[in-house]
Amino acid sequence: MKTYSYSIARNLNVLTGIIFFSQFIVEVGGIITRKPGFEWVLFACGGAFLLSIFYSLILVLLNAKAKHDRGAH
Repeated sequence: MKTYSYSIARNLNVLTGIIFFSQFIVEVGGIITRKPGFEWVLFACGGAFLLSIFYSLILVLLNAKAKHDRGAH
């Protein structure tokens, strides 16, 4: 079974994490006030961050399975 590279997953985690945490700090800190109707931005950034974490976990599980399969033969 083929192993997968973590580089894309790592980059996605860093990028979406920076965006989410910066939006979170802006929202909680009250640095700016969002226009009405744009409250969804924080949830969308958080959702993207969670999806990138799930993608990383899936790659870890797939690589663990591949390593286990190679060792069994």
